Amino acid sequence: MAKCRLLYQENEELGKMISSGRMAKLEGDLALQRNFSEEMKKSQTEQDEFLLELDEEVEGMQSTIYLLQQQLREAKEQLGRLQQADRRLANGAEPPMLNGHPAAAAVPPPPPPAAAAPGAKGGKRATSRAARAAPRRSSAAPRTRKRAREQGDGGGPDAKALEIDADTEVQVAQTLAYLFVANKERQQDGSSDSAATEDTQDL
Repeated sequence: MAKCRLLYQENEELGKMISSGRMAKLEGDLALQRNFSEEMKKSQTEQDEFLLELDEEVEGMQSTIYLLQQQLREAKEQLGRLQQADRRLANGAEPPMLNGHPAAAAVPPPPPPAAAAPGAKGGKRATSRAARAAPRRSSAAPRTRKRAREQGDGGGPDAKALEIDADTEVQVAQTLAYLFVANKERQQDGSSDSAATEDTQDL
């Protein structure tokens, strides 16, 4: 009986040791799981913040791309209009157009006298060109700048870009109108010189 009691006590002690060891192991595993869970939560939070920043950057790039596409489309349209005006100017058909309106009303110069000297004829051409340059600048610039102000009422970089495009368009239109007038004057000077030569031969 005494031996049985001793064995029973040893069995109880071994059971306690085993249970305590298992509990310690379970507590250690649980602590590791908690640490791992905290690290995963922290990593997930960092990834969420990174995704938010990435979404903001993507939206900003999309808006920038959209703005650049609009500017490119406007530049292509303006280039097409300028090429058409250049072709019309080269053909001598009609004055260049700006936004559907003539850039400058080219008034044909008065025919020079048949017996006029070359110096006087050149002076009249310079005077007529200078007289047309001023009304052309004053007539084309206000319409284009007014359109740029109406489209850029919101302010910001878009309005500045529209103003720059409007100034560039005005300068190009002025140059084309000047070349058109010069071409017309050269044609008229050539016709007047040929007429004067014929009159001289007749005399």
